[in-house]
Amino acid sequence: MRIQLSLSLILLLALCSPLLGNAAGDETQVFTISGKVFDSEGNPADSTSIRVDSMASVWSSDGTYSVSGISEGQHTIRAYFMNNGHTVAYRQIYVSQNIELDWHATKNWITLHAVNESGEDLDNGLAPTLELLDTGESASTNNGRAEFGPLPIGSYYTIKANIGGGESEAQYVRMKLQEGSLTETHINDFKLHQNHNSRYGYIVDQLGNPIQNVQVSTDNKSSMTNSDGFYQIENLAVGSVYNITVQQANVDIIPSFNETITFGEGWLNLTSNVELIFPDNVSFTTQVQAIQQEPLTIEWAGGDFTDRFALYMNGMLVYNHTDPYYTFIPQTAGSYEFTIEAVNLNGSTASSQPLLIMVLPESSSSDLWSTGMSWDYEVTHTPLSMYGTHNITITTLGQEIIADAFERQREVYLTRVYDEHHSEGEKSYKWYDADTLLPVRTYWVDAPSESSYFQEGTFGWNFTSQGSQANPLSGLENQELHFNRTNIIGVPGHPNGYDDTYNSVVITENVNVTTPAGSFSTTHISITDDTDGVVSWEFWYNTTVRNYVKITDRLPGSHSDSVSYLLTDFEVPTQPQFIIDEYLMSNKDYDVKWGTFQGAVSYELFENNVSIYSGTETTFVRTNQVDGTYAYRLVAKLPSGHSMESEEYVLSLVHIVQPPQFNPVESNMTEGEDVMLSWGAVENAIWYSVTLQNDNGDTQTIYNGSEPNFKIEDIEQGRNRLRVNVGTSEGKISEWSPSVFIMVEETESDSAFGEIQAYLPGFGFGIVIIAILLIITNYRRLSDESR
Repeated sequence: MRIQLSLSLILLLALCSPLLGNAAGDETQVFTISGKVFDSEGNPADSTSIRVDSMASVWSSDGTYSVSGISEGQHTIRAYFMNNGHTVAYRQIYVSQNIELDWHATKNWITLHAVNESGEDLDNGLAPTLELLDTGESASTNNGRAEFGPLPIGSYYTIKANIGGGESEAQYVRMKLQEGSLTETHINDFKLHQNHNSRYGYIVDQLGNPIQNVQVSTDNKSSMTNSDGFYQIENLAVGSVYNITVQQANVDIIPSFNETITFGEGWLNLTSNVELIFPDNVSFTTQVQAIQQEPLTIEWAGGDFTDRFALYMNGMLVYNHTDPYYTFIPQTAGSYEFTIEAVNLNGSTASSQPLLIMVLPESSSSDLWSTGMSWDYEVTHTPLSMYGTHNITITTLGQEIIADAFERQREVYLTRVYDEHHSEGEKSYKWYDADTLLPVRTYWVDAPSESSYFQEGTFGWNFTSQGSQANPLSGLENQELHFNRTNIIGVPGHPNGYDDTYNSVVITENVNVTTPAGSFSTTHISITDDTDGVVSWEFWYNTTVRNYVKITDRLPGSHSDSVSYLLTDFEVPTQPQFIIDEYLMSNKDYDVKWGTFQGAVSYELFENNVSIYSGTETTFVRTNQVDGTYAYRLVAKLPSGHSMESEEYVLSLVHIVQPPQFNPVESNMTEGEDVMLSWGAVENAIWYSVTLQNDNGDTQTIYNGSEPNFKIEDIEQGRNRLRVNVGTSEGKISEWSPSVFIMVEETESDSAFGEIQAYLPGFGFGIVIIAILLIITNYRRLSDESR
């Protein structure tokens, strides 16, 4: 019996062992990448995110990290230093075991993969010798892969590789180390093919200046020059001859040539004798503004050498034509960012500053803030601003929904910020969270007459209590705050600003505060940084004011150490409010706008004490207005029969006539041909004037008349520059239009006649001699006959 049981167990184990073996073999082995993260000074980095491929991010707050569950093979790993300059580094990594990898802000790796001509890894027998010439380091391969680093980002490096050959069979790679991005994860990763080499160098113009965006191509390989004019084409077969083309905007700037690939350094520096003319700068003339959900004409001014304009809205092309304007018809409320490019055959020139248009939704009577509400503050910076104390006014324009710094959709109030020290045309907007009344977004743009500088900030205020969302205005105690801010500084050479902190929140009710606006009973909110114990913010909120009457900000994200706000006045509207941005207009067509007044059944609008509108709309369009001063009053009519009247709003109009725009015209013609010039008609025009400037720089007026077209006859040979301006019945004269150039070449008959004309004196002299000889011959013949 025991023998039978033993045989049965053996048989059962024999049958099960293959199944057990297969089950074990099916388990995928996984590995861990761990290490430390350092800032640029070598100290443990603050909040840093490590991510492998599309796996969940792992956050490090103590300078260490660990990512587990990584399968064997090639992966992309990146580090994002949120609190250390918001820098990022992407690199490739081959995982076949647990790996320790330390990251340093502003540094990255060069990664290499050596393969034979069949694409197989090179390790055994033909294992390459790799050397980083700039540091003298050498590296060996594992699974055909090697790396150098971490190294400072932004520097150039040269790698020398010997694959199964001697010194004479070395191949080279040169590169500029970069951060990498989500779309350029392999930017610092190079595959080295046996018996191949690279060609690299700089492309410059005749003066030695680097030329950017030049495409160097051969077969199916190409490289685009960077801002230094550097390019590199890799993995060209040694011994082969390649035809290399060098183009900018699809135009050859260097004649194509043949290049034989050899081992050794791959320098191939090139100089172009061709100068491509790109369009002059283009910029928006329409300024940043908030509008109701209605059409808006967006205008811009271009320059010479422009064929057309390309307008983008939130990154999408919406207009591609020659006219310098576009009618924007918003479909939904929200913020829209427009960018513009001037385009010709050689390429494009983009405006340095975008245009922000904010489309406002209808406000609700239940909102805490309503259109027209405003608060005045006395703002003091430490150290003191060059202007001393600033007096600002924050006025509510409307509402919208936007994403905060944590990508949470937040309902916000859009406000306009007026500073007494702002220049004309300088504008500032802030978006305040509808629940906490704390800023979610800021936007400032300098006056166009001063600069093209701008600043844009995005905030995240994540209040929680015992793990649930909370509001500091609710009075709920024991709250925490995760704060994040990104400041984009649109000033050349100025770094952007970033903050990410974890904080404790203390809320105290019934705290009395006195400001220039009066004494108030407030809710006091104190926010303390958990890391350094500094009280970063203090807010004092009053329910009557519906806002904070005092703010102390010790983390302002600017050049100040702290900023304090003291309420000096406030207004919860008890009368209708105009919401026009401008007090000085240059366009004779404009909108008069006002905010929705709670309870109103209709409105009546007066212009210079004359009623011009009665109805329920909140916008009235004025067209073809003459220069002058206009005083507006608005009356809101209530169901009870009572009415509320606004304060008077005074607007000054000085209309600026835009120059006519030439219609497309043939740019080359032959001498003696006529050309018909035409341009867009201007309203109320009484004359147009066209000037012509020839090759010698001489300028003359060739047309002065009332028609928007003119035929030019007998234009001189050479390059002729044409411009047009206009005068109107209002006594206005525009600036000169962008130029049109016409090249006039001589006719072939003129050229042939010129060649014949050079020989005419010789022909004439010959004819005279022949005539004299004929006379003498005839005279002798007659003499002989008379004898």
